[in-house]
Amino acid sequence: MKTKESRFRILKHGYDRFEVDRSMDDLETKIEMLETKLSTYQKQVDLTNKQLEATNQKYQTLVQQLSIKEKAADEISRLALQEANAIIDTANLNADIIVREALSTARLLLVELARISNQTASVKTDLKDRIIELSKLIEDFQLPDIPTMDWLQSYNKFNSDD
Repeated sequence: MKTKESRFRILKHGYDRFEVDRSMDDLETKIEMLETKLSTYQKQVDLTNKQLEATNQKYQTLVQQLSIKEKAADEISRLALQEANAIIDTANLNADIIVREALSTARLLLVELARISNQTASVKTDLKDRIIELSKLIEDFQLPDIPTMDWLQSYNKFNSDD
């Protein structure tokens, strides 16, 4: 800040005392005003510094909380992945067991089907043979001769005379 150079009137015994006093009063007023401004600015700087410090503390707290939450999220993610893998492994084991049981049941069914098929072939052959025998018996079966109607009429006459 640049001050203008003061030039006082020179009197017989030196400078004009009233002018110097007035100038000194003005300067003192300016100094007081500047000191008041300085004090106000210093208070503002102190308040701003306190706010900055509080903001920095909040920031550090938030950073710590974020770090804790990130670690917790990572742990939860790790546990969830571990649980998912365990569930998948269990499902794979269960699926393998189910497939083995299904294959075993299918094998038993195929064995039973083959046995029934063999029995059916045997029964079919046996039934075929019996049908052939029955057919031969039917062919060889001879019916007795039908009596003539004369006999029936003579019987009717004999019974009617009584």
